Amino acid sequence: MIVLVTGAAGFVGAHLVRELAGAGHTVVGLDLNPPDRYVRAYLGAASQRVHFVRADLSVRGALAAAVPGPLDAVVHAAVVTSTPEVEARDPERVVAVNLLGTVEALRHAQRARRFIYVSSSGVYGETDPAVPVPESHPVQLTSLYAMTKYASEQLVAAARDGHGLVAANVRIAAPYGPMERPTGARTVMSVIHALVRAAVAGDAVRLAGGDRTRDWTHATDIARAIRLLLEAPALGHVCYNVSSGVAAPLARVADALARIAPPFSWEPAPADRSTIDGTRVQRRGPLDIGRIRALGFAPGYSLDEGLAETITWVRRIEAGRPADRGGVG
Repeated sequence: MIVLVTGAAGFVGAHLVRELAGAGHTVVGLDLNPPDRYVRAYLGAASQRVHFVRADLSVRGALAAAVPGPLDAVVHAAVVTSTPEVEARDPERVVAVNLLGTVEALRHAQRARRFIYVSSSGVYGETDPAVPVPESHPVQLTSLYAMTKYASEQLVAAARDGHGLVAANVRIAAPYGPMERPTGARTVMSVIHALVRAAVAGDAVRLAGGDRTRDWTHATDIARAIRLLLEAPALGHVCYNVSSGVAAPLARVADALARIAPPFSWEPAPADRSTIDGTRVQRRGPLDIGRIRALGFAPGYSLDEGLAETITWVRRIEAGRPADRGGVG
């Protein structure tokens, strides 16, 4: 299968590219930026099945010019990860990439047989942390990011219903793992990224929001679920949750890092006296992943295993050693 992955040099995109290429698919990796040394190191031998191209998805026709050849499937993962500050400063860019980019990707997908849109559990807003969240849960669009994600989902659903495209939206939960780093589209890192960097440095941190609970999900598990959606004989739903299925508070993450990477340590602190502030993490229950489980998905990483691998990745890449050995990824 020839698969186009947009946002291929980004965080989740790199995991997608590696997963698909490792499964024997030919991947066209599209991004606004060329693959950096982190992407090259992470792909390792899988890069032999990957061809990278550059294009700006917010420009009509740019995708067709960059990828003129045949395609079997499109995975649209390109996105601007935003915060209230980013949305206030440059809302036009958020809309241009996150919404108009989906229009461009869907236009190009008319040449393909299958289309997977990488959405976000952020469309659910805050929910009861103790109650699993099914795909039928009402949406709460409290940010421009969530609005563009949900609007893109509706475009995908319309293309599926109106044009016969085999398509689905994937709502992913709290991704973490190797390859999270600042890029042109990702300027705000996750709380787990901050905690991992502090653990690698052996710092003592003051953490606010340790009670904030999410279903932290390794990006490789997300990529595996999306591969299953591409390879499934049929897709019975237009929307699929993808998650570890297990909720854990940030304090549990910090405790695990203290065991994995001493002398790292942490203590709770109010937001105004913290060195890492997790209070922006939305309270949300674990996603119900029954639909994707029915396609053969099972999370491959426990939280401890995923954190340990991420620590190993950061240490190896910073030391300049090959990072695709020793089970990393």
